[in-house]
Amino acid sequence: MTRTNINPFTMSDEQRLEAMIPEPRYAEIYTHRHITSSVNGAKYFDFDLLDEAMANKHNVMLPGPTGSGKTTFGRAYAAHLGVPYASIEFSGSFNYTEAVGSVTGDEKGNARFVMGKMALVIGERSVLNCAEVSLAHPKATAAIHGITDARQELYISQTGQSILKHPECLIIADYNPGYSGTSTLNEAFLNRFAYTIQWGYDAGVEDIRIGTQTKTLLDMVRNMRSLEEMDDIDISTNMMEEFVMIARGSGIGLAAQIFLNKFDTDLQASVSDALNANLWDIASDLGVDADR
Repeated sequence: MTRTNINPFTMSDEQRLEAMIPEPRYAEIYTHRHITSSVNGAKYFDFDLLDEAMANKHNVMLPGPTGSGKTTFGRAYAAHLGVPYASIEFSGSFNYTEAVGSVTGDEKGNARFVMGKMALVIGERSVLNCAEVSLAHPKATAAIHGITDARQELYISQTGQSILKHPECLIIADYNPGYSGTSTLNEAFLNRFAYTIQWGYDAGVEDIRIGTQTKTLLDMVRNMRSLEEMDDIDISTNMMEEFVMIARGSGIGLAAQIFLNKFDTDLQASVSDALNANLWDIASDLGVDADR
């Protein structure tokens, strides 16, 4: 097996890498949070934690619900650094060709290996996000074993070569704990991630993104999240942002109906009751007509 520290990019690969650098606006619009220690109450700035992880060559695991900003976090950090960013979906839709690559023919009919997104970024100072790893088939997680353990390399079976992981390629993995269809991550895999950061819905972030003037909506959603019948049901920050946007643009009745439609039918009666009890106050908070 041949190993090399140099990834022989073609001009096409270089152009692809450049295109994978997120626009600076993703860092500019990102809402930061502080991670609080439950042990001594110390607070840590989110990007500082990623700086430490990258400097110490540690992988980062983010367990948390859908819509809490896990993917946004990594993309914003890559935009902040001005480095390539790739996000690979590890659920049932995992695509080996998209992630690692495939052999194809060039214009002269010669076989050539075309690197996937993961293969492209790991040889560079970059951010690689591995999404929904608890939904992954073992064959999918096997694709990242080599770059998350002591080997620090991605083996390409089609070429018999390995790409060495760049010391400042930051690997972030995320998953939604306890959801239907997920599997328990084995201890050996989890041990490859020195930093595990619980990434739940953040009140400070929601106060900024939704706006404290929408206190009734925030209180309603936070109360719904605490209900036993809502276990394993995500009411994301994005759902509230969409509610506010639609209510102000098209009417609060439509906003409420679209919000309601996001829930399974067995929960819609309870959600409808909550909306009916709070709709007038939400409309007042937003300065919109409660009857429109």
